[in-house]
Amino acid sequence: MTYNPNLGSQQVYNMTLPQAPLIIPQIADLRTADSVDFDLSPAIDNQTLDYISGAWVDNSANALPFTLTVAGSQQQVIFPAGAQGYLPLLAPNNPKFTGSCPSSPGLIIPIIFYNVPLLPYLINTAGLPVSDSVSITGTVDVARVGKAYTNRSIANLSGSSQTLMAANAAREILIIQNVAANNIGVNLAGGTAAIGTAGTITLPAGASLTLDNSPPVGAITIIGTANDDVTAFEG
Repeated sequence: MTYNPNLGSQQVYNMTLPQAPLIIPQIADLRTADSVDFDLSPAIDNQTLDYISGAWVDNSANALPFTLTVAGSQQQVIFPAGAQGYLPLLAPNNPKFTGSCPSSPGLIIPIIFYNVPLLPYLINTAGLPVSDSVSITGTVDVARVGKAYTNRSIANLSGSSQTLMAANAAREILIIQNVAANNIGVNLAGGTAAIGTAGTITLPAGASLTLDNSPPVGAITIIGTANDDVTAFEG
């Protein structure tokens, strides 16, 4: 789309420093209506205020988003449901606004118009910035703090393939460390463990294996030199 000069230009004041910081408190009475108009041009005409640069809206008790539409520039700023805070307005100097919700929320919404350039900032009912809030559905394990580990260590390996861990559908983490001087082999699929063959992971002396992101839940087998030890845990 090319520039359309017929739309004209308008002076706005959202980044202008005022002679004195001032506010105009208002209320949006939406107890039975879904919109309300604000004409603040008389405040400009009688020099109560020099211009409007933004608005603070307390929409924290509202389950619906609240929209302020600026007449003239047709800018729309939306305060999310359950939020309150500051948003700048691109308002010409005959400031008129419409506050609205998708339907009547059945409550009164406090609004404070101001002439001070402020950065946009919204918080939710928990006092967190709206941009930092997270919605989580289902169960999320954010840490394993306090969860028990079961010791699956073996002293004196047999020297042939043997079971290190039985199948465990609740397994969330497994740790295996070779504490011996000789190699060990681990088969995560539960098949016959044989060092140097496909399907077997070789761990040299001192090496360890930790799986904590969707580890296998089936049986795990191991092979090592007879009488060597291996340390292993699951949880």
